[in-house]
Amino acid sequence: LKISSPRQISSESQTTWSKLEYEVESPKLVSVWAEDNKDHPALTVAAVNIKTYVGPNQTTPEIVSCTVMYLKQVQTDLPTPKDKWNTLKHLRHFSCVRRLDGLPFPVGFEEECKKRNASSIGKLNGNSVLSHFNSERALLCNVIARLRALDPDVIVGHNVLAF
Repeated sequence: LKISSPRQISSESQTTWSKLEYEVESPKLVSVWAEDNKDHPALTVAAVNIKTYVGPNQTTPEIVSCTVMYLKQVQTDLPTPKDKWNTLKHLRHFSCVRRLDGLPFPVGFEEECKKRNASSIGKLNGNSVLSHFNSERALLCNVIARLRALDPDVIVGHNVLAF
């Protein structure tokens, strides 16, 4: 894209999580830049699955688990070949689970987390394929930090806002 007279938006006024935002006076100032290299950039795509729970004395749902599957180098101009996404080498994931208030994790759950993180799949996913937390806030902070580090171009979720 070619943008004429762009104005950078200050970080306090940004409305997205983009590293930089620009604004133009009119859409007419944005045009396609005719260039020989028309390669489409590869994207990072993340799919988010959130599970919630409404306690016996509660009226609002609380997040109890979140799983993120992601794939880097997704082609946008053609279908991504199956050997580039349907393998453990390329497709990555992590899951975060929290205990319910006042209840312990099931017996052996924390050991199972350690075992899965030390497995070959855990090693491919940065030794953190399954994490456990004591609160919803801690779970969300971890998921947000990991999503920010991943910096996906596309986030896919089903009924995420309505729980």
